[in-house]
Amino acid sequence: MSLLRLSLSTILLWTTTAWLACDGGLVEQDNACEDVECSGHGLCGLFDNQPICICDSGYHSDGLACIEDVEEDDDVEEEEEVEEEDDLGTLIFSNGFESGDLEDWRCSGNCPSVVNSPVFDGSYAGNFVLTRDLPTSYRTEVVVNEGLQFAFGQEYCITMVYRYEDWAVDSDAECGPFQIHTTPSSWDDPDCGTGSAYSTAPFLMFAQNDLAKFITYGGNILWEGPLEKQQWLTIKVHFRISTGSDGFIEFWKDGVKLGRVEGRNNAGVDGCGEPQREPYFKMGVYKWNWKVERPATDTTRRQLYIDKVKVYQK
Repeated sequence: MSLLRLSLSTILLWTTTAWLACDGGLVEQDNACEDVECSGHGLCGLFDNQPICICDSGYHSDGLACIEDVEEDDDVEEEEEVEEEDDLGTLIFSNGFESGDLEDWRCSGNCPSVVNSPVFDGSYAGNFVLTRDLPTSYRTEVVVNEGLQFAFGQEYCITMVYRYEDWAVDSDAECGPFQIHTTPSSWDDPDCGTGSAYSTAPFLMFAQNDLAKFITYGGNILWEGPLEKQQWLTIKVHFRISTGSDGFIEFWKDGVKLGRVEGRNNAGVDGCGEPQREPYFKMGVYKWNWKVERPATDTTRRQLYIDKVKVYQK
């Protein structure tokens, strides 16, 4: 972050005509500088016959005072960063695991760990590992501690960075690195569920065989491409969740817009015919076929890294 400083070299250039040479040195004109102390951290000189302060390194001029430079804090830097991020909206959530733990997150199934390598940005990233012998054999996910739900009819934007690491090709599908999870009217009645995430979620990321896919409501594939491993990938999703024609979803990967779909992207009611509550954000690995005893799949392990998760509201 740059600071506005009146530097010694700059002032000397400006004031060449305001000084007189005397025995090879510089002297002040008249007595204009007689009572100017520059806060004890600089020298007084003349510019257009007016006194100014030429401040020591680490200080900047403020009238006839020299004020210590203070770097702007992280909150200000973050605000400027938000303004520069392609008009994404107002930042309402940001987490890159920089606390070194799962602060801000609540585990769903197994908990991920926080690691210092590899990372995309900062010092830490989330490490999501799923194996069939873990206490929960089918899910290593997190949700935001305080809840992060998306109001119907409101525009949002999600950006995040992820990395498929130990991810052998498997004909059995899985969800990762994230999904927007539908919410029934009540979690207490199993009959009031909202159905398979594949067909009822407004959108989710999905992997099968050697392909990564971006799936939208109804199980429609908005994009699919090679499943790239052991490299950081960035995604951005701009969306409005709605039961009507004003709904939309736009998807970018590595800065390239890959598709847009418009129209209804939420069923509106749950399995009991009651209005659904607002969907929420969930990320990690969910491999549903490992939930019950089924024939062995092509692999027994999944590992995914996630970093720099941000959510904006338009």
